[in-house]
Amino acid sequence: MRSLKLSDALGQLMDNFQCFADLPGGAIATIDGDDARQFYAVLRSMRAMALNMEIELDCHRDIEASRDRREAADAEATKALGDLLVEAGGKILRPDFRGRT
Repeated sequence: MRSLKLSDALGQLMDNFQCFADLPGGAIATIDGDDARQFYAVLRSMRAMALNMEIELDCHRDIEASRDRREAADAEATKALGDLLVEAGGKILRPDFRGRT
């Protein structure tokens, strides 16, 4: 079963209200209680779909921002390491971890 898209739900609502599209100005249109409840239920579902889409978009934006920050941090770390290697001037540095001072 294919899930309903927000654009499809909006299209269905437009189709349902097409009969009111050509009403003259000032005309009064009414819907019965069952149709009003159905209309409200569809609107509630569409709101939930829109909220889900907003959350998904926010997640994608956060992932992209994290990727950009990670790339910037990698570039800075590479530059800093390169600077340290240049400062060593070709000398071989061997750290002494035996505790002597």
